[in-house]
Amino acid sequence: MPVPYRVSTLEQPEPYMKQTSDLYRGSLKNKMLTDIYNKIQILKNLLLIILCVLIFNCGKSKNGFKYFEVTDRYVWFRNNLIKLRVDKQMFIKVYLKTETMGQSLNICEPEEFLAKPPAYIIANGREIKKFNLTDKKPQIEVISNEFGNGKRLVLTGISDESENTKIEEKLTIELYDKFPDLAVIYTEYKNLESDIINIEKVFNNSYRLDASLVKRMIEPCDFWSFHGIGENWVEKISEDYSRNNHTGTRRIIGSKSAYTSGQGIPIIDLWTERMGMAVAMIEPEPKIVSFHVKVEFDKTVRVSIIEETNIKLKPNETYKTYKYAVIVHNNDYFDALKSLKQIFRAQGHFNRKIPKKANNSHWSTRGFGSNFTLGDINNNFPELKKYGINWVTIDIGWFDRFGDWNPSGKIFPDGVKSVKEIVHLIHKNGFKAMLWWLPLSAGDGSLIEKKHPEWFILNKNMYGEESGWGSYYLCPALTEFIEYTVNL
Repeated sequence: MPVPYRVSTLEQPEPYMKQTSDLYRGSLKNKMLTDIYNKIQILKNLLLIILCVLIFNCGKSKNGFKYFEVTDRYVWFRNNLIKLRVDKQMFIKVYLKTETMGQSLNICEPEEFLAKPPAYIIANGREIKKFNLTDKKPQIEVISNEFGNGKRLVLTGISDESENTKIEEKLTIELYDKFPDLAVIYTEYKNLESDIINIEKVFNNSYRLDASLVKRMIEPCDFWSFHGIGENWVEKISEDYSRNNHTGTRRIIGSKSAYTSGQGIPIIDLWTERMGMAVAMIEPEPKIVSFHVKVEFDKTVRVSIIEETNIKLKPNETYKTYKYAVIVHNNDYFDALKSLKQIFRAQGHFNRKIPKKANNSHWSTRGFGSNFTLGDINNNFPELKKYGINWVTIDIGWFDRFGDWNPSGKIFPDGVKSVKEIVHLIHKNGFKAMLWWLPLSAGDGSLIEKKHPEWFILNKNMYGEESGWGSYYLCPALTEFIEYTVNL
C-alpha cells in the first residue's frame, strides 16, 4: 500500500484527499484546544500559588515586610507602623515601627502575677482570663469593607481547665492599608458548658503599660494621658492615679447640685516623649462602655475598655463584643485623635466641611468665676492679642436665672445696653464674641418654673431631673417650648 504523502494530488483519488484534509484540520483544532486548555491550567495553578503565597506564606507588603508569620511560640501580624505578637495564651504585645523589632509600652508576660490578656471576662463572679490557643491553624483572609482593603486574622482559644468554666474565645484582628498605625480588634465568646453562664463584664483592649520600657530611669507610670470623656481631658499620671470614664449618662454630685453627664470621644491615650499607645471604641453609633485607667502597686498603668453586659449565655450561645482599635504613635494624643477621626470618617461621620473658624482658640471669663466684671474683659484685650486668641466668651454668671436669661445687674448695670457695649468693644479689638448658655434648662425661682411647670421633665419619682447648678431639664418635644427657645 503506498504511503499517503508520497502520492501526488493527480494520482490521489478525491475522496481520500478530502478525508486527509479533514483529519489535518481536526488534529490542528484539537491541538489548539489542547494548548488553550493547558495554558488555562497553568494560569490557574499560578494564581493558586500566588494566592497561597499572599495569604499563607508570610505575604509581603509593598514595603517588603512580612505581615503574617507563625513561629513555634508566636503569631505575628503587622502593618506599616503597628506590629502585634500573639502568644499561646492569647496575650498581645503591641509594637511601633515594624521595619525593625520596634518598641513597645505594654508588658506581655502571662506568668506574671498581674498578668491579664487583652480580652477576658468576668463570668459567674470569677475572672476567666486564662485561654490557650487551639492547635487549629490561624485563619487569615483578605478583606475589603468601609475601611478599605486589609487582612483579617482569627485566633481561637479555649479557657484553661483551672478556670473551671469552659468558654471558647474567638479573637479577631484586622489591619487595613489606609490605617497603618492601628489594629481593629473584637472578640466572640461561646459557652461550651452544659449550663447557663452569667457574663457580668467583658474586658477589651486591656493592657498593662510601662513607660520605662521605652526610656530607662523613669517610673513605669510616667505618662501623660488624654481622656476623651469627662472634664479634665489631659492629665499627668501619678502613682495613685485611678479614673473611670463612662460613655453613658451618669449621676455626678457637684459642689452645688447633682446632675447627669456622659458621652464624649471614645478614646484613652497614654504617651511619653518616645511613644504613645491609645485604645478606642470604633462603633458607628455610641455604645455604653467604660474606659478605665489605674496605676497598679508596681506603678505600671492598666488601661481597659469594659462592657458591663450582665447577660445569661445559654449552652452553645455566643456573645460578640463591640469593635475596638489599638493605636500606636510617636507624638502626643493628636496623632491618635487624627487616626480615630479617619476611622469615623470612613464610616460616614465628619464628612461635612467644617469652617476654619470653628478651630479658633477662645478665652473665657470663667477663669474669674461667676462674678467677673466688664473691666476683667476690657483690661485683657492686649494680652489676648499677644497670644493670638480669636474668641472672647462671656461665660456663666452673666444672667439672672437659668431659663430666663436676663442680663445680671451686677455685671451689666444698664442691662441690654451694657451687653451691646461690651460686644462692640470685643469686635472693635478684633475678636469674635461668644455667649455661654445652657439650653433646655430652667432653675428654681425662674419665671419659667412659675408660668410653665408642665415644661419640665420628671424622673420616675416625679421630681425634676437636674441638669446642674440647681437647674432642671425642659422637654424639647413641646411645641410651646421650642417656640420660646427660638424667640429667646
